[in-house]
Amino acid sequence: MPPLMPCWSDIGKTLIIEKTGITEMKVLRQIMRVIMVTVVSMVLCGHATVSAAAGDDSTGVLDFNEQTHLVFTCEEEKLARDVYRVLGRRFPEIGAFANMEASKDHNMCAVLDLMRKYRVSVPRVNDNVGVFSWGIYGRYFTEKYLILTSQGSSSPLDALYVGAFMEELNILDINECPKVVVDISNGINDVAACGRNYTRNPEVLQVYDSMLEESRKHLRLLVHDIEQYIGTGKYQAQLLQQNEIDNILSRQQLAQP
Repeated sequence: MPPLMPCWSDIGKTLIIEKTGITEMKVLRQIMRVIMVTVVSMVLCGHATVSAAAGDDSTGVLDFNEQTHLVFTCEEEKLARDVYRVLGRRFPEIGAFANMEASKDHNMCAVLDLMRKYRVSVPRVNDNVGVFSWGIYGRYFTEKYLILTSQGSSSPLDALYVGAFMEELNILDINECPKVVVDISNGINDVAACGRNYTRNPEVLQVYDSMLEESRKHLRLLVHDIEQYIGTGKYQAQLLQQNEIDNILSRQQLAQP
């Protein structure tokens, strides 16, 4: 049997569109490459999902809180991927969106691999854009998708702000238990009760740390482009604390008078 192909494809790394001088042919090549990345990722992640049902010889155990957070994280990465896909097609001149879409696909595969290893059930039944089927959280992700794609479709600047919001949300929700999880009666009653700051599993921590580093990198790129419109140093935090944003952006924090 030939070895399994990795989840990540280098195809997405080449999806760069110049800010000026865009031609219809360049845009067409961009769309075709996005389609290729999408098809490859759907097939490979779909294989991981099927493998999860078969199980493996792993004896590792994750508690309910860790399992809940893994599934939530997978769905939130899908949310980000879907938003980048829609806004990338709306504004193909923002070439970074295609790379970020592919990155979120890779993250979904990494989380699915963990779920397969630790025999966490995979609730999503299809990979269609804008479709979220994880029980009581499906409505939450659907509403987020509709709001973010609507807000981001108004202009390139709005799209960049939505992207930055999405990365701030990812950083927040990877580190701690998402508010929507805490607010639902499921036995998880505190933001400290799941997420990167909760788990002690080294494999889960490795995946979360990699995802956090990617989100910080994406945020820096998005803020750079936003500040081409609004002025250098003027981006303000949308979800995170301002000092955390300043640290991510390597800004010098000014002393308060």
